Amino acid sequence: MLRNIIGKVLKAPLIILVVASFAASIYAAANKIQGITYAVPVILGIILVTYIIGAFMDQKNNDEESSSAPTSE
Repeated sequence: MLRNIIGKVLKAPLIILVVASFAASIYAAANKIQGITYAVPVILGIILVTYIIGAFMDQKNNDEESSSAPTSE
């Protein structure tokens, strides 16, 4: 349990950075700042979506493994 909490806390800065970069890239593309096109937000969006899908698949896999694990009584 503590290991899961520490893992989530350690992952949080990277997730916040990617989400903030995604939002900033949309803003920059909409306002044509520094010549940024919509390709940047699309690429960051794809990376973010694939990470979320992978996280859900990993969580589902861990839940299935823990529910099928034999208990020692």
